[in-house]
Amino acid sequence: MLKTMLNGLVLYGLRRLKEPSTWSGLTLGLTALGMHVSPELTGCIQTIGIGSAGLITFCLPDSFSR
Repeated sequence: MLKTMLNGLVLYGLRRLKEPSTWSGLTLGLTALGMHVSPELTGCIQTIGIGSAGLITFCLPDSFSR
């Protein structure tokens, strides 16, 4: 039963990785974590993170063909 549940969670996660919103969310989440690294780099980290999220959203299709 545990193996079935873990397989289901892995499949769920893999399906989510095919969605642009997942990649944008991960990028923005990592950007938020990076804001605590250095106060001097906060603006640069935010700009790179938000720009990366926008680029990911722009480049990836809304749905993938199988």
